[in-house]
Amino acid sequence: MVDVYVGNPWQIFRVKHTDVELSSVLYNIVTFSPGDGYSAMSPLLSRIDPADFRPVAEYFEAGEYVPYIIDADTDYAYLDGLSGDEESREQVIQSGVVFRIAQLLELPGLQSLTLSKFKALQPYRAYEFLVVAGTSFGLGLAGDDRLDEFLFQYFAEHSLSLVEAEGKLVDQVLEKHPQFEEQISTMHQTSSLMKMPRTTRACLKSLELSEARLGQTEEGMADITDSDGINGAGQDHQDEQATEQRDGTFGVDTTPGLLG
Repeated sequence: MVDVYVGNPWQIFRVKHTDVELSSVLYNIVTFSPGDGYSAMSPLLSRIDPADFRPVAEYFEAGEYVPYIIDADTDYAYLDGLSGDEESREQVIQSGVVFRIAQLLELPGLQSLTLSKFKALQPYRAYEFLVVAGTSFGLGLAGDDRLDEFLFQYFAEHSLSLVEAEGKLVDQVLEKHPQFEEQISTMHQTSSLMKMPRTTRACLKSLELSEARLGQTEEGMADITDSDGINGAGQDHQDEQATEQRDGTFGVDTTPGLLG
């Protein structure tokens, strides 16, 4: 067995030597001492939260991790044991974290499994999907761009609803990954089925114009409803909630030292 030291402060995960060989990164840092046996320690491992490494340890042991996927890679795939929407949303974020760790440790099999689980969690809330898109894009191993292609496709098909729900977060994703917008723009230009603006920024502009037209239509109601008071306060409250939720998740590490 190999004692894998993860986190700071560290937690030890015991992994079979044959399983450690699945990761060339781990295998190359294994050392041996007569008193302690085999161990793996590195600054890379110290940056990973032990709670986030647990699915990786389970994968080493069983080729799977909780929650298990049922009917993988079919239209009926689902994750076993999820009890509600909140757990599903947590697993969407977790998929992005595990995918990133698999990239760091060079575990293409784990990436493939995680992608299958991520797809099985559809449909997504805008916030969780965009966090995964922002943190996991471009991390496929050995030229495997299946996740990128899936993110592109999903974003293109749901771009308007994503912008309406999380416009500022969409901007952060596009600023971090300009090629994301370029690819989506190309998909909109070549698909006759997508009756939407070509780019997400165009979607934002369309929304602004729609809001302006709506404001003109409802101008006559200004004396009855104070939009800066009742409606404005409601929007401010929603913005505060969104800001509080977003802090520490996108643009800031969700896993200290890992998802920056």
